[in-house]
Amino acid sequence: MKTGISWLDVKLGARMLIKYPGLATVGVLGMAVAIAIGACFFTLLYSYLQPTPPLDEGGRVVGIANWDAEAGGSEHRSLHDFATWRE
Repeated sequence: MKTGISWLDVKLGARMLIKYPGLATVGVLGMAVAIAIGACFFTLLYSYLQPTPPLDEGGRVVGIANWDAEAGGSEHRSLHDFATWRE
């Protein structure tokens, strides 16, 4: 099975473009609208799944977590631990 574009495909495509320019225009506009809708959908999905906190420079907020290497899991910490680390 051969894949790819042959010279005949290019020739027939150019002939159809010349013969029916309105159809080509509608096809190009349709593809542009579909790409724009897809881009908007993924932008909204990304903003919903990973929102930025409503703070000044909210993208710079980080999280601190403890990892217990022996147990292979995370450790839970209290507010007192964070106050100790800050000092």
